[in-house]
Parts: sequence; C-alpha cells; structure tokens
Amino acid sequence: MNNFDDFNAYTKNSKAIPFYMAYPMGIWREGSDDARRDAEYLISLYPTDARKIQRHLEDALEMMEYPGSMIYDEYPDRIMLRRISLDIQRRCNDVEEIEKKSDLIDVLLCQELLRRRHKEERKFYNY
Repeated sequence: MNNFDDFNAYTKNSKAIPFYMAYPMGIWREGSDDARRDAEYLISLYPTDARKIQRHLEDALEMMEYPGSMIYDEYPDRIMLRRISLDIQRRCNDVEEIEKKSDLIDVLLCQELLRRRHKEERKFYNY
C-alpha cells in the first residue's frame, strides 16, 4: 500500500468531496475588503456632480431601507422609481443644471438599488 493512499480522495473507504469543500472558508473572505475598497475608489472617481447626486441618493435610500420596503420588491414599480428620482432631483439644489441630469439620476438610482438588494448575497459570498 502506498503512503499517499491516506490522502487520496478516492480510496476505498472514503467518498470524493467537491473541490470547494477542500478549502477553508477563510479563502472566500479574502477579497471582501478589496472589493469594498475598489468600489469606494471607483465611486470617488465619479465626476463632481455625480458624486453630489450619489450622496443625496444614498441619504434618500437609507430612509427607505427597512424590511418590506419597495426597494426590495422583486419587480420595483417604475412609477415609484420615477418618484424617488424626482425627489433626488429636488434635493440636489447644489448641482448645476440638475434638470438635464435626470438620466444620470435614474442610472445611479438603479445601480444603488442593485447594490443594496444584493447586500445579503454579498455577505454570504463576500464580494
């Protein structure tokens, strides 16, 4: 009998294990801080007006983040999203020509909703 038989996953007395079970859970957590820092850095590269809009948007969505909130609906209502977008537009009195940037607000809103809706998933997978 070979000395390596004890380490073989296919020996007579053992069953094969999936590859992901062979690694400790800590390996999956290594990149979580890197991903968060990377996202923060990329957001810091937004143009000035987009960063201002993002701050107002995060404040507005923070108040809406509770269990059962419409932001967690499977299919968010387009009218409610438009209403949130208009509310953000009213809050952004420090941004020049905000009326022309409604498309930017809509895109940032959808991106932030996606990020918040999958926050629980990221906690599990740590990305």
